[in-house]
This record gives sequence, C-alpha cells and structure tokens, in this order.
Amino acid sequence: MIPARTRSELLDVNRVFYNALWADTSRLNFAGDSLLALDAPVDVRRRSRVIASASEVHSPDHNGHWHDSVELEDARLVPERARP
Repeated sequence: MIPARTRSELLDVNRVFYNALWADTSRLNFAGDSLLALDAPVDVRRRSRVIASASEVHSPDHNGHWHDSVELEDARLVPERARP
C-alpha cells in the first residue's frame, strides 16, 4: 500500500501504481494512470476526494477504464462502470 500523507494532494499523469493507495483528508487526481490492486485500489480513512480522468483500474471488483470524481470517507473505492 502506498500512503498519501494527511492533507496531501497527489496529481499524477501516465503512471502505473501497484497495490493500493491510502488517503487521509487528501485529494488524489489521476490522469491516464493505471492502478493495479489485489484488493480495493484506494482506501480512505478521513474525507478525501479521488478524481480519475481516462485512467484504468484492475482489481477484483473492477477491470477497465475509470473516469469519475468521488468524495469518500471511511470507505474503499470501488469504481463504477462507465455511465451511458
């Protein structure tokens, strides 16, 4: 698991992340990234915003592209399928 420090902001483009990310009052912004996780790709303790633009997630619950902006608290990210 890769920690994102408390009250931090991660802006990233075209990178591959292995395992999961942990966020705590943070803002994670992915653009064209790949998240490869054996479990939930992002684990959030305190309220954080997770943004993905044209990114890919490969985990037990989701395999494919992800484009969304969600606010989570005490939750694990499970990306939704693309909306029609």
